[in-house]
Amino acid sequence: AFSSGVVLSLMDHIARYKVPFIATGSSSNTLGQKVAEDYEHNKYFFRLMLNETDQAEGMIKFVNEFLKPKLNIKKVGVMAEDAKWTKLMGSLFVDGMKKSGIEVSDYIRFPFKETDYAPILSRVKNAHVDFLLEISAIADGAIYINQWHDMQGPPIGGCDTSAGSEDFWDKTNGKCKSETVFMYGAYDVALTPSTRQFWQDYIKSYGIEPKYASCFTFDAIFVIADAAKKAGSTKPDALVGAMEKTSYLGVSGLIEFKQNHETICNKDNRPTMIWHQWQGKGKRLPIYPEKFAVAEYILPSWWKAKK
Repeated sequence: AFSSGVVLSLMDHIARYKVPFIATGSSSNTLGQKVAEDYEHNKYFFRLMLNETDQAEGMIKFVNEFLKPKLNIKKVGVMAEDAKWTKLMGSLFVDGMKKSGIEVSDYIRFPFKETDYAPILSRVKNAHVDFLLEISAIADGAIYINQWHDMQGPPIGGCDTSAGSEDFWDKTNGKCKSETVFMYGAYDVALTPSTRQFWQDYIKSYGIEPKYASCFTFDAIFVIADAAKKAGSTKPDALVGAMEKTSYLGVSGLIEFKQNHETICNKDNRPTMIWHQWQGKGKRLPIYPEKFAVAEYILPSWWKAKK
């Protein structure tokens, strides 16, 4: 299921019909909190992907460990689509920047059907930020990236689900060059022995690259199958009990669940965020963490890093 708001509306139905359910495209922390607050009612719900906290921590780490030394970052701006899944993530990132001694000039939430981003981009540009953090999944990132390029905005990156598609370069006529976005679940790197092979097989089968939920959904099938085999049953409570004991090395990483049925992330070879940068047509290249990097970070052609 995609969209945290949609999944939240499903949770009472999942409980009523006692159907074990793994969400693979929804990140709001509220979902796992509902399991923790009322386990007996919500124990049939699991989530296999990174939640808001996981993503915020990953973004903070990227800025502090990777960008800050390169760009001498002292001030950032934040723009996030106004959806349930971004509320906590955005605020956590802002708090993390402040704790790191980085000023946040603006934290702007925009309607996900927005078509004119000029006011937002002008605002952050006039604030002389060193980096603009984007958070969007429902909004069409190509619209604001085109405007960002034409206005010669500051270096931009973060979560832009649109930019995770191979046709994004063509959609933006190459204006996305230097945009840096994190991907999780699906990428052409050797996170586990099967990750890169899955990426290649997916393209061979479907003619397109996997999307961010592709690997999570693929792995979820095997998590359920493994649990059914170990439980010797597909009865709801037996299946849930076995799923809680999952330790499965899949395409997206080593999958194990916490007590609130969230996936353990961002450690070792578990599901994590790998940052890619658009550097040319067909070249959305891994740049961080360094062990997966195949290219050096580049700046927009019009931008010079502060010394």
